[in-house]
Amino acid sequence: MNRWFSPGEGRRLDDEQWLRRLGELLHGRHGLPLRTAQQHVTEAREHLAATGSGAQQELGQVEIYAMDLTDGPGRDVQRIRHRLLGALSGTAVFAVLFTLTLLDPDSSGAAPWAHAVLFACSSALAVTLLRKMRTR
Repeated sequence: MNRWFSPGEGRRLDDEQWLRRLGELLHGRHGLPLRTAQQHVTEAREHLAATGSGAQQELGQVEIYAMDLTDGPGRDVQRIRHRLLGALSGTAVFAVLFTLTLLDPDSSGAAPWAHAVLFACSSALAVTLLRKMRTR
């Protein structure tokens, strides 16, 4: 089964069920911040109130609508932000490992320097991603 579609695909949802499912998909499956997901739900609710149409008739299947909402330019920034958080985490881990191996009297050889190189690489990646995020 395709991961984008729920087993209930094709079943009729009333408007409130459709809107609730939209919020769940945006926040859960697509990883949008809760506030952003709620804003999309509010916009959809207002649009439906203005048109007087039902959610499925006006906006289509909720899974496809949610996927379309998350494929915009904001998605690229979110991906960069996730990569930046990973690089920052790696930087912190390698900094701790480098410090611990330097302080350990039994450590010798390449281990401290390997940690230093990994620290430098993850730091450089974090800086690159931060610059990329600021230009968007």
